Amino acid sequence: MSKLPSRVFVVVFLGIVAVLTACRPAVAPTPTPTTAPAPAVAPTPTPTPVTAPAPTPAGPTPTPFIAPTPRVAVTPTPTPAVARGPKRGGTLRFVPHADPATLDPTWTTAYITRNYAYHVFDVLLARDDKMEIRPQMVETWRVSPDGTEYTFTLRDGLQFHDGTPVTSEEAVLSLQRWGKQDAQGKIVFSFVEKIEPIDAKTFRLKLKEPLGLTLEAIGKPSSYLPVVFKKEDALKPPTERADARIGSGPFKLVTHQPGNKLEFVRNDAYKPRPEPPSGLAGGKIAYVDRMEWLIMPDRATALAALRTGTIDYFENPLNDDFDTLSRDPNIQVFVVPYGYQAWLRFNVLHPPFDQALARRAVQIAADQPTYLRAAYGPERFWNTCLALFLCGGPWETNAGTEFALRGDLEKGRQWLRESGYDGRPIVVIAPTDLPILYNASVVTKQLLEKLGAKVDFVSTDWATVVTRRAKREPPEQGGWNIFHTQWIFFDVMDPSVHQGITPWFGFYTNPKMEALRVQWAKETDPAKRKQLVDEMQTLYYEDVPFINLGQNFPIRAAQKYVKGVINHPVPFLWNIWLDR
Repeated sequence: MSKLPSRVFVVVFLGIVAVLTACRPAVAPTPTPTTAPAPAVAPTPTPTPVTAPAPTPAGPTPTPFIAPTPRVAVTPTPTPAVARGPKRGGTLRFVPHADPATLDPTWTTAYITRNYAYHVFDVLLARDDKMEIRPQMVETWRVSPDGTEYTFTLRDGLQFHDGTPVTSEEAVLSLQRWGKQDAQGKIVFSFVEKIEPIDAKTFRLKLKEPLGLTLEAIGKPSSYLPVVFKKEDALKPPTERADARIGSGPFKLVTHQPGNKLEFVRNDAYKPRPEPPSGLAGGKIAYVDRMEWLIMPDRATALAALRTGTIDYFENPLNDDFDTLSRDPNIQVFVVPYGYQAWLRFNVLHPPFDQALARRAVQIAADQPTYLRAAYGPERFWNTCLALFLCGGPWETNAGTEFALRGDLEKGRQWLRESGYDGRPIVVIAPTDLPILYNASVVTKQLLEKLGAKVDFVSTDWATVVTRRAKREPPEQGGWNIFHTQWIFFDVMDPSVHQGITPWFGFYTNPKMEALRVQWAKETDPAKRKQLVDEMQTLYYEDVPFINLGQNFPIRAAQKYVKGVINHPVPFLWNIWLDR
């Protein structure tokens, strides 16, 4: 296949190739679906209840976001509606990409925990397939005329799996816990004057000044996921793991056997929203009686189980398996829409990468195609991209790229020496149960050795990586220097959500960068926001808290009797039913 330009201005969403003109960056105002956006200051002094996305006060003019797409034909998303219609019953046997090290989605950004949380918990607001904010646990909200006060009312019938009602107090405590941990949440809560329950179903959020991303932050679609916990979990500091087993979502956790499986049953008390499913919003209907999430670290074993019908749905086959799976008459294959941004993450607390010059040394010596081929296979599944906030969108820029990846080993060796590197082993932690990240880690080991560094290559599982990356101790005391990860489109598409330029694991801090992020969130002039993005990307390439290794598009596969799959970056399993 001939290589096409990396900036492809077409988006695949729900598995259907279409031009997406309704998407916007996460801090853009949310227009109502049937009328033109209302002005920031309401024409009447009385706030108006809404059950659909309300216009967000004090935000920039919406900019369409054209997301990246792979250079490969995409299997259309199966429609849930067939001649017989959906039916209840059966057990869905699903192989997730990893075993969760924790069940707490506010303690970790690990996607396996986020995916678990989407099934066991619920969220206040959610994004639909056009990236619009929709009510989920919330029934209505009101915005004051000056845009500084939001009043939310929960819908009727919400209850936790133990039968206790969901209260506004628990919604408030959960948001406060999330706001201490999440990059976007921290911005919002820096503007919060007060958040408090009014009655059992209603709570009020009072801001010091209008902030355009308020609703979109509460409706954040990915990690850290702002779910509503029971009170005892919501009161836990976000640095401590909550038990996180009892939620209010469409499925109940029955058991978690680490290293083996998670078992769920349908929550018969759950009341889905009446709207049809759309993205992460709308009705979440649990058609299957049970789900088994089977932990299979060996991908060949999982692939064989899929092809023999032992399992129903495999979250992450390798892209190299695409052609073989596509030829199987019993299997349907999905290319994940929007894609991921791949990272090499540094620990900036300890030598040698406490020095920015050492981090620049690795970056200047690396090149994206080598990593992308090793981790993601054929070129049709990846695009090179140097933009911090993705290529193909409104925040793409070339600012600062004079320090970008160029495969310059000589310059890399020079800078590593000049940084003061003393020959100590560099600890790279590599998850053997995630081949894409493991393969990228092998490339890093080889690159560091070419630069003259010693490498302590630690092969382990992803659950251990998730635990170890939180350690601040020196590498020789159980800490680390480098690990690889990747982020979906939602988590890197603009400065308010991008964890890579925050103190996320790796512990990078720069007051200038944080001030730029907050200024960007407050700014209403698109031209000034673009200038701020240029400044942030230039600072990113100078500081190098992580190396951007490009954009990629993984695949998923399921038996053809698995109906109702909505192809989405988050692999949710509600609305799925079994036709066998």
